Amino acid sequence: MTVIIVGLAMGTTVTIGHSVGAKCMEQAEKIIVIGNGVDKNGYPLIEQFAKQINAEIAGTRRAVENGLLPVERMIGISGKSISPKLCIVIGASGLAAFVKGIEKSECIVSINSDKDALIFKYADYGIIGHYQEVITVT
Repeated sequence: MTVIIVGLAMGTTVTIGHSVGAKCMEQAEKIIVIGNGVDKNGYPLIEQFAKQINAEIAGTRRAVENGLLPVERMIGISGKSISPKLCIVIGASGLAAFVKGIEKSECIVSINSDKDALIFKYADYGIIGHYQEVITVT
C-alpha cells in the first residue's frame, strides 16, 4: 500500500507494510512470526511457506532490528498485538514482551531448535528442530 503523508514534501510517498496475503496483518487468520533464529538466507523459505499457507509474516523486535521486516510488522509490547486463528512462531525465544503481542492467538505453534526456549511454555504445539529442516514447501 502506498500512502501520501501530509506534511512531507509535495509528491513524497511512503510504502507501508510487507504483505504476503491480501489481508492486513491485524485481520489475518494465519500469521507466521519470525524471530532472531531466522536469518536473511532462510527468509525466502519463510516467504514461500507463508504464500503456500496464505499467511502474513510478522517478526519480533530482533527480526526487525536485523532488517528482515519493517517496523510496521513488529509484534510485542513495542509493536502490534495480533489475534489470528493460527500463529506460527519460528525462531523466537519467547520473551515476555513478545509473548504479550501473540497471547490472544487461538492456536500458537512454535518451531525452535532450542528445546529450552521459553516460547514452548506459551505454545499450544511445539516442534523442536531447525525450521529449515521442519518446513517444506511445494
